[in-house]
Amino acid sequence: TVGAGDETLRTQRALTSLAMRGKPNDDPEQAETDLDLGTGEGGAGVLLGVLQLRTGDPKAALKTVRVLRDQRPNSASVQNLVGAIELVAGEVEASRASFARALAADSTFRPALRNLARADARAGSFTEAVQRLEQLVAQDATDLRAMSELAAIAERQGQNAEAVNWLQRVRQLDPSAI
Repeated sequence: TVGAGDETLRTQRALTSLAMRGKPNDDPEQAETDLDLGTGEGGAGVLLGVLQLRTGDPKAALKTVRVLRDQRPNSASVQNLVGAIELVAGEVEASRASFARALAADSTFRPALRNLARADARAGSFTEAVQRLEQLVAQDATDLRAMSELAAIAERQGQNAEAVNWLQRVRQLDPSAI
């Protein structure tokens, strides 16, 4: 059971449900709990933004989450969500700024650092992307996503031996990951 003050966990659970099924939780009582997030992280607004994105309306999703950003400028998770939707919408520089704001709000928020690395790579700033991803791996030597992204960047840069090294590390940690 989630405590009354744990809006972030409820938001994550609701987003997971939405991502897995394409809609909020099928259990009416649980869906009501997932959507009733009070003022914590913007619950229903977060879900609406993600749903708008999943249904192919990134402009509406951006409008929704930017309202949340204005309401919660110090929320790392909201800033990260805004950046993620901006990145999907092709607004790479705006996404980089949003991820940077998320990290300014919480320098330990790993999803924002990973997303900033993705935005850096999309912008062609491979050195910065590699530095950020290597930072994630230094903090957690089992971060398969960061290692996989390092492999992808190495491959894009023609550094095939480096890409193979990263993929071998991934396979050593989880043979089913490749």
